[in-house]
Amino acid sequence: MKLQDVAALPLLLPSGSHGLRSTLETAVAGARGKRLLPMEVDSLAMLMDAVRAGLGSTIQPRAALARFADAERAFEVAEIADRRLRRLNSLCSVSDDELSPAGLAVRVALVECARTLVRDGQWSGARWSHLGS
Repeated sequence: MKLQDVAALPLLLPSGSHGLRSTLETAVAGARGKRLLPMEVDSLAMLMDAVRAGLGSTIQPRAALARFADAERAFEVAEIADRRLRRLNSLCSVSDDELSPAGLAVRVALVECARTLVRDGQWSGARWSHLGS
């Protein structure tokens, strides 16, 4: 599915200050200067419940379906193939010497979990990039 096709649907999206929304607005503006005119809902839970109730469509990362055990039956999911849609997610931490042993262990576990999800293809659309020291 192309972004321009989705932009024509009745959309439910976060408000303009949300990072996802600004990413989408920028991508749509690059497609012939169009603008999104969605209904705005800032609570992800309420937004997804509204989509489930048939009040509109949304553009979200696949993780937005995580709280729905029946997501594959309850939602029609389509991947948007558009190079203009990129979003950086970062796992940030204070330096090793500032972390307690427990904090360091948690950070190591989070990094390994994220790396495994990406490597095994369970984090759809994600790519692993290690920056920093």
